[in-house]
Amino acid sequence: RDFYGFKQVRTNQIDTENADRLYRYSVQTYGKNRDYYAHGLVTSEYLYTADGKKLQGAVYDYDLKTLAVGNNTTDAVVFPALKTLVQSNFDEVSGDSLSVAVSNTYDDYGNLQGYKETTTAYSLEANINYHKIADKYIVSVPSHIAVSSGGKTYRERSTKVDGNGEITEIMLHNGDKP
Repeated sequence: RDFYGFKQVRTNQIDTENADRLYRYSVQTYGKNRDYYAHGLVTSEYLYTADGKKLQGAVYDYDLKTLAVGNNTTDAVVFPALKTLVQSNFDEVSGDSLSVAVSNTYDDYGNLQGYKETTTAYSLEANINYHKIADKYIVSVPSHIAVSSGGKTYRERSTKVDGNGEITEIMLHNGDKP
């Protein structure tokens, strides 16, 4: 039987100028440590005051994605894709929190294809396409990136590449030069 790590790790931060008292502590949880592909991935982490009040936190959710490897399915590659992340900051007195949620999508090669960041006040999205030169397995050079919020595009650029995947031209769609 293989050991894939501890389920939970607590790290104490000591105040060396105050008789080595506990200053604060963090707790990382590895909720999928029984899976070969997902062991070692933090599924949540929180920072607490010495008396146990939450200061910050993050919750991670992963999908195991099988990546494209051509026609040979026996050589399939699996990677844990970060699907969602929710980061929170907590008020020490009331316990109220402000959170940012991030969701990611990936293409068949494991490249980040979509990124969406959401809070109560705004939403920000990035959509990314990639050049695909299949015969040389060049699949990770961005061909187009657009960043938008509320239906308005804030940044957009495209690239052209040669037959070896080297970028030959960058076009910024807002008229600025790179």
